[in-house]
Amino acid sequence: MNHYFVLKPTTIATLALCIAAMAAFGQSRPSPIVTKAGADFDKVDAAPIPNIQDAMSCVQSNAAAVAAVRPDERYLYQFRKGYCELFGAVLTGTSDGFRAAASDFTDAVFSWPLKTVPGPPSALAALISIAHLEQGRMVDAYPDLTREMESILAVSGCPATPIMSPAFCSDLLVTAKVWLGWLAYRKSDYPKAAQYFSASATSPWNSWIAGRIAQQEKRPTEAAEFYRKALDGWAANEKDPNPNVVTLLGPKPDSIAGYYELGVMDFEAGRFAAAIPRFDAVIKAAPKNSYAIFLRARSKDGLQQYTAAIDDYALAVQTARTYEDSSWNIGQAYYHRGLLLYREKDFARAESEFGNAITAAAKEIPVGDLNAWRTMAQVSGSDCGGPLDALESNALASSDQFPKAEAAALVIDCRLKKAMSLEDFLAHETRYAGVLQASKLRDLRNTIAAAYADQGVAAEDRKDPAAAIAAYRHSIEYNPVSPKAHFNLGAIYIEGKSYDLAEAEYRALVAADANDFEAQYWLGQSILAQRPAPERVAEACGFLRRAVAVADPQRKAQYTKALTAAKCQN
Repeated sequence: MNHYFVLKPTTIATLALCIAAMAAFGQSRPSPIVTKAGADFDKVDAAPIPNIQDAMSCVQSNAAAVAAVRPDERYLYQFRKGYCELFGAVLTGTSDGFRAAASDFTDAVFSWPLKTVPGPPSALAALISIAHLEQGRMVDAYPDLTREMESILAVSGCPATPIMSPAFCSDLLVTAKVWLGWLAYRKSDYPKAAQYFSASATSPWNSWIAGRIAQQEKRPTEAAEFYRKALDGWAANEKDPNPNVVTLLGPKPDSIAGYYELGVMDFEAGRFAAAIPRFDAVIKAAPKNSYAIFLRARSKDGLQQYTAAIDDYALAVQTARTYEDSSWNIGQAYYHRGLLLYREKDFARAESEFGNAITAAAKEIPVGDLNAWRTMAQVSGSDCGGPLDALESNALASSDQFPKAEAAALVIDCRLKKAMSLEDFLAHETRYAGVLQASKLRDLRNTIAAAYADQGVAAEDRKDPAAAIAAYRHSIEYNPVSPKAHFNLGAIYIEGKSYDLAEAEYRALVAADANDFEAQYWLGQSILAQRPAPERVAEACGFLRRAVAVADPQRKAQYTKALTAAKCQN
């Protein structure tokens, strides 16, 4: 069993009252039927943990006693029968037992002998209402229950009677107050609920409602502490072999709600590792709670447990659809699942999830963001074959939550990837220079430089040195260390006997790469060709000596011969 229950309404004083009442009615020797009914009731009443069979035996024997005794004695056995039915129903949760108990308690009220003073205790009427509630699940079937229970408490009295002791009567009335607190709690009337719950000072419901009030007043730390205290109290009550009347007949613990609220608080505070086991407990007890599954997915997402989060988002949607849970918008799950799939580069499935989020009208996410994400997944999944113009416009219409810079970079990368001519590259450089990352801009300018260098080579091939020089200059403009442009310019200048200009180009190459031995050789030759002063000759010889380190044998021989011809001193 999940709970241990025990009811003890009778005391020695109560038994004395019963014996006195029977003597007053002239029943000096009870019949075997009555004797068995009394013994069966006492067994149920006295056992710390009664079993179902004992409760059913009590019901049967007291039903027989009702038929066997005089009309003015029936109320006692009707009560006992109802008592055992109620106890059995508490153990099994069956509606039939609760309904039968309410009926028998009602019969006991109507059968109460008029000559008996005092009349039925108020707690008997409270028991009828408690039985009608069926541990809370039938509350909506009795809309006047709050008014009825308040009326009972308004005229409450607990005299000693043959059916219950004053102490048990008082405990039942306290239990009725706790039920009134629960009814107020269901209507979110927390102050009124707290007032009624306070009738049972030790009930965990006091901590629970204090937590709800603290949460409502934006005091989450206090709320969480109250919730934990309530959960601890309910857990202790579950293990108690002798629970009090409020624990047995009062509202059942709201442990699942407690775990849920604590899970939500942990999630909102970013304590994802603490939130997950809370939601696990909720989902285990209430597998239909699709939103708890969604929040567990969000927590796993926050811990970068992406595969598990993707699975939970799908489970949340499936559960919500299966049980037609419209308490939250499943578009949120589609959206967050789409984000993870996109980051996993599963672009086709990501695009599908963003589309589902749009269809589900996920109001929590701006529609502009959903459109932008869907288009970006389409572009990424099609190797830049998607609608780039649409991505640009959708990104502009999105909120700051959408990664606009990432989308812009994707558009630019795709446009550059599709660019085929120097004109395309120049247009993109003009358009995107102000938004490109430094590394991206540098790559683009290097591409433009290479294209200009190729133009220079083409101009040389058609014997147009002026056009070649212009093209190489443009190449250097976009890439100051363009090796092809500097080298070919140097060669053109040497051919045209502009040795000083050639020297400048080869110096640029050597400055960029000290191991460019060919540039070292031509730099030395361009200096010597200018009939330099001795110190400049020495400099040129230095370049020629370094050039000899080249690995290529033919060039090594060429550079060595030039070094010898220059009559460089060792």
